[in-house]
Amino acid sequence: MYLDLANFTDDTRTFHFALEATDGLGEWHDFAVDSGGDGFVHREVVVEPDPDREWTRTHVIAGEKRSSNRILKAKGGRTCLHREYRLEEEQLTALLAAEKCYPRVLASESVIVSGVNET
Repeated sequence: MYLDLANFTDDTRTFHFALEATDGLGEWHDFAVDSGGDGFVHREVVVEPDPDREWTRTHVIAGEKRSSNRILKAKGGRTCLHREYRLEEEQLTALLAAEKCYPRVLASESVIVSGVNET
């Protein structure tokens, strides 16, 4: 699973990430992302899930914000395993990198992941 982590806050933050399968929660992974200052800091990481489990959700915690999202399946059963998480002072946003998941979606489009974002 490919993750793009973006920190728009003034402080270094750790993104805690886990996948959930039909048989329970997987291992938590921690990724520190430096402070954004006047802009943002971006970090790309890869998490290799166990191919023998049926993954259904993603969970991310950054600071005091949480996001929990369904893993969407495209036509033909293909699963999109690319997410972008943007941490701002007010919210943690989860997005699909549409051009990397669905060939028929325009490269400039982003699709908000189905799920719950909590502060």
